[in-house]
Amino acid sequence: MAIQKLICVATMGLLILFAGCSQQEPLTAPEPAATGAEKDGSETLGTPSIAISAGSGFVEGGVGMIDVPSGQIDLEVPAGVAIEQVLLYWAGGTTGAPGDDTIEIDGTSVQGTLIGGPIFFFKVSGVSYEFSAYRADITDLNLVQSGANSLTVSGFDFDTSAGTLDENNGCSVVVITDNNQASDLILKDGLDMAYFGFEPTLDATVPQVFALTPANVDRTGDLLLVAASVGEERPNSIRVTTSLGDQFFDNTLGSNDGLTWDSLVLPVTIPAGDTSVTVQLISTNSQDPHGASLGWVAAGVALAEPVAAMGELGGTVFVDANADGTQGSTEGGIANVVLDITDSQGQTVTVVTDENGDYAFNGPVGSYTVALNPAAHPEGFNGDLEVSFTATTLLVQNVSLPVSGIDFGFVPAVESILNDLEMGELISEGEDLRYWRRVFRRAVREEWACRRAHGHRGHGHHGHHGGRGHFGHNRGWGHGENYPNAVELRALLATIEGLYLPEPYQFSEDRQLIEVFRILKGRTRTDEAALYRELLVTELNFVSGAGLVEEADRLGVLISWGESVVATGDVGKTANKDRASDVFNALRVFSAINTGGGGGVDE
Repeated sequence: MAIQKLICVATMGLLILFAGCSQQEPLTAPEPAATGAEKDGSETLGTPSIAISAGSGFVEGGVGMIDVPSGQIDLEVPAGVAIEQVLLYWAGGTTGAPGDDTIEIDGTSVQGTLIGGPIFFFKVSGVSYEFSAYRADITDLNLVQSGANSLTVSGFDFDTSAGTLDENNGCSVVVITDNNQASDLILKDGLDMAYFGFEPTLDATVPQVFALTPANVDRTGDLLLVAASVGEERPNSIRVTTSLGDQFFDNTLGSNDGLTWDSLVLPVTIPAGDTSVTVQLISTNSQDPHGASLGWVAAGVALAEPVAAMGELGGTVFVDANADGTQGSTEGGIANVVLDITDSQGQTVTVVTDENGDYAFNGPVGSYTVALNPAAHPEGFNGDLEVSFTATTLLVQNVSLPVSGIDFGFVPAVESILNDLEMGELISEGEDLRYWRRVFRRAVREEWACRRAHGHRGHGHHGHHGGRGHFGHNRGWGHGENYPNAVELRALLATIEGLYLPEPYQFSEDRQLIEVFRILKGRTRTDEAALYRELLVTELNFVSGAGLVEEADRLGVLISWGESVVATGDVGKTANKDRASDVFNALRVFSAINTGGGGGVDE
């Protein structure tokens, strides 16, 4: 059982008691304490002489070593954090001999570096007691792992044979961890001794200032402390100073790890905007009970940078068929468009629209610029937008997260497309209306002949296969024996039904061929009806692998535009043929694509 350590010191004629002495009763002939001159202002904590790893937090464990041959340090490293560095600190007092710079940790001999002392702190019966502190980097020993750890300390011997006190104060392991969150982590060490009743400068520790990266919100950081010589129930205080003033942790130290040894991590509040925090250990001016004597070995602050509030930014790049700047229910999205999103610091990221034309970005709440540059990003659809489409919305938009509906609309540049088809900049290998009319007439006739021959109305799967056996553009279709059969045509039509909009092309089961043939063979009296037919021809070319050469994506967007125009029109009534109308412009484009660029509308 540990014996309460007391020492009797006369200061200014006052009888005082403080921890650090192995006598149970006060001595009758105390000696004067050290003077300020002997301290000489050099006794303080400072920047370690070794490199300290970056990290985000501390884990500590300690053990007092007075009157014990060995001790156990218990500590737990949280799961999911990286162990960046493991430091071993120990301290004690001697009666003239050097301090103990070599101890054992889990049976391994470890030699430390002297980081403070020897400091003459007091005399008892004419015998001077000098204190020293040591540090060793034991990271490479791999003694500390994630989870619970227990380490045995032994071989601890600060020689006090010339006196009567055991001053093997204690030992701590300090682990620097990292959870991948940007943080300030500062560590200072050394040895700063203090007792309130001594002459300056041994009456107080030197306040330690830790420089911090300011933030715009209040934060809670971790304050690491390692201290020796504080006895049980000896008044003490930890003063933490920020812009809000002083915060005190009273009597937090007090042999928590065993007699005369403390290591701990405290939460401290750092106000918004603060660039530093100041910490000081205080020996409280108290006579009953007597204020603590203490030896400050190490201190550290770990403070995470604030996690910014996050928000989402999103919108759609779409075919604006009616050029009103707003996406309607029949206006489809444009895939593979690259947008640039720039924050207030000038950092830019790119996002790409998905198959529905949607894009999304998640980032810290703040101001952003969203830009769609058709002349940039050749890997995307941007280049097609530049040459064949006209924007109907602003291409640069300033926003604040979170926000949605940041949309970009485009309508086909009809004259540019027609000119490119005419000049050969766009090449079409699409078949015209007459070709597809002939193909479906032949398929319908053969299917009916097959049904009559078999005496039933089957599904028409016995049509002539024409020697193809696969889809894909082939100008031999419809000539001689090489043309698509009924099975292949139904497959093409099924693909068309699922292209973009549920309308305009949906066909009755087992009547697909005759319904399409009737669309293709009938005369049209309105632009709407003509567009309805010509767009179907374009889609037949598209799903069979024909149309614009090496421009399937562009043709797909044009078809999406055509479906939107058809879906908002009325194909069953007569209308004026307004050549400036969206319907007539769409009719011109798809007629030109279907005839290889020559234009004109087949009747």
